[in-house]
Amino acid sequence: SGVGNVSEADVKTAAAKGAVIYAFRVGVEPAAAKLAERDGIQVRTSDVIYELVETFRRDLEALLPSQLERTIVGKLRVLAIFKTDARSIILGGKVTTGVVKKGSLVDLVRGDTPVRVGKITSLQREKEDVAEAATGAECGMRIDTAGFDGEIKESDILEFITEESVRQSL
Repeated sequence: SGVGNVSEADVKTAAAKGAVIYAFRVGVEPAAAKLAERDGIQVRTSDVIYELVETFRRDLEALLPSQLERTIVGKLRVLAIFKTDARSIILGGKVTTGVVKKGSLVDLVRGDTPVRVGKITSLQREKEDVAEAATGAECGMRIDTAGFDGEIKESDILEFITEESVRQSL
């Protein structure tokens, strides 16, 4: 009680720290408003406490980093390796679960930790280009392996992944 309106000193303090000013049931002095606008300092005012708290919560959530949500959409057992070079691998396999989609990320599963191989750039079934192959289907694919320095062998299991950036909340 009795703290007064948002003043130039409040705006200068916020500017020094790169902060936002939250004000409840007080005004903003005209000189402070001009200074805040000039310095790019946000002044958020409200006469309703729950609105101010919700604004504060949204601002805090915007500061949280997004999380990467990883979903396994399918698995494939490698049946044959046809061609390998420094940037890609062409292989054939049988989809054991889920679906394999062109553009999916590919992880090699050995042991407990999957290793990122690359991304499917081409997918074929019976010499026809397709967008996806479902459980039980045999298919061939080209995987862009730039940055992968491991080796894929026959009978290896590949997981096909989608990743989505998800905002965190408080």
